[in-house]
Amino acid sequence: MKKKIYIRADGSKEIGMGHLNRVFLLAHYLKRTRDIETILITKENESASRFLSSREINCFYIDSELSMVEEIQQLRYLSQTLPLPSLVLLDVLDFDLQPDYIDALRTFQAPLVAITDDSDIRIIDADLIINGNPCQLDHDYSHCRGRYLVGPKYFIMDDGYASVEKIQYEGRVKKIFISVGGSDHNNILFNIIDTLEKFGGFELRIVSSNSTGYLSRLKNTLKLISTKSELLVDIPSLINSWFGCDIAITAGGNTLFERIAVGMPGCTICQLVRQNEIASRFENLGANVNLGLAKRLDKFQLEHDLYRFLLNKKNHILQYRLSGNVIDGNGLVRVADELCSLI
Repeated sequence: MKKKIYIRADGSKEIGMGHLNRVFLLAHYLKRTRDIETILITKENESASRFLSSREINCFYIDSELSMVEEIQQLRYLSQTLPLPSLVLLDVLDFDLQPDYIDALRTFQAPLVAITDDSDIRIIDADLIINGNPCQLDHDYSHCRGRYLVGPKYFIMDDGYASVEKIQYEGRVKKIFISVGGSDHNNILFNIIDTLEKFGGFELRIVSSNSTGYLSRLKNTLKLISTKSELLVDIPSLINSWFGCDIAITAGGNTLFERIAVGMPGCTICQLVRQNEIASRFENLGANVNLGLAKRLDKFQLEHDLYRFLLNKKNHILQYRLSGNVIDGNGLVRVADELCSLI
């Protein structure tokens, strides 16, 4: 009988597409290398549907308006009606801390794995807990029942990052890579474009998604500015899109980890508090400059901080030298191996 994994994960304009992106990468890799089938159980909403429409993954949609109690009932029903899986994987924000929710997932009678990205100690009643947040390097889980794999070495990204040729920083900034998340919760991209247009002298490569809900507005904006730009929309992987750029401006989610993996200097403008914590820790490790939370940056502050970062070539060189020591790009393979050892 073919092995099957059920994954419970969500994405939306509010929480971003990072959870869906990493479980998609994992599902695709397991299918390609181990012939393991995956079914994603996810709440249906416009942003998530747009994101998933361009990716090959089997989806079972549930009502986005379900309360946690109603969702628990739905999961228990599915465990009685769907074929039992070889493993259940959970990547849904704070539901992993609810005993009743975990109990519902246990009714699938399979090993339970939780993926999270919390910065603080987070004890989850699962067999395996994976957290790629660099802040987790400070915590000890040796007293816990479940097995914990923590730190950037377990962050899930395209497995090609393990062998990709690192970018060559030449001490100048001509072309800037920009990606502020699959949903851009705070619509910060337009402020970044306006600021860089004011500075002048740069070329832009912008990665965006239909999940933002503003793609038409973005295309019109880029037609009106004098800055040379290219727009990449819903590309399956960023791995080939870094090359040709000198530095990057990203949010503090998945893209930040990938940028460090290719050795590119950059700064972050974060969409969520958790992203801000991650970005600040990477700054402490010498692999980032964190400008803070988007909702706290007015246009004047953004202009000031971004201009200072763009001129700081000493920092660019430092990041370029240190990034390879922070993330090696092997997280997907490590996690996949651990999952297969549970099956």
